[in-house]
Amino acid sequence: MPIIKKIRKARAADMEQIYLMGKDAWGQNETLEQYLTECRTSVKYEKGTWYVLESPEGLLSSCIIYKLNPNTLGIGSVATGMAYRNAGNAKLMLRQILALYKGRLFYLFSDIDPAFYQSIGFSRAPKRFQAYKETCLMYYPQNSDLTKQLIPQYF
Repeated sequence: MPIIKKIRKARAADMEQIYLMGKDAWGQNETLEQYLTECRTSVKYEKGTWYVLESPEGLLSSCIIYKLNPNTLGIGSVATGMAYRNAGNAKLMLRQILALYKGRLFYLFSDIDPAFYQSIGFSRAPKRFQAYKETCLMYYPQNSDLTKQLIPQYF
């Protein structure tokens, strides 16, 4: 019988585990306590809704969703616990998020190889919309007309 993995909104009790999923990527130069304090007090993190992908094994992956306007969402802080990486968990989580918010326009800023997000159906925004060298603005679905949309600078 396959293991059931599904998304749900994060609970307050999940937050420390969620933050730790990204420590190696976003808190490399900080002590554990410094990193957790930064996450716990982040105004940016308070503005979104956190989701987790869970299975009977526990929390596998997480991300935050920002409501940019009624039809546009931003995805941020996509992370997977070290023990669950390279098993398709983040992709599964993102596919479930896209299905949950079907019909909406999504943006994300990729600081990893954009091919990861392209494999789910995201596209790179045209060069004129790219505001940063170290990250790539991406959007979903591919048929979105970005010229009629408010393009986020970051979230």
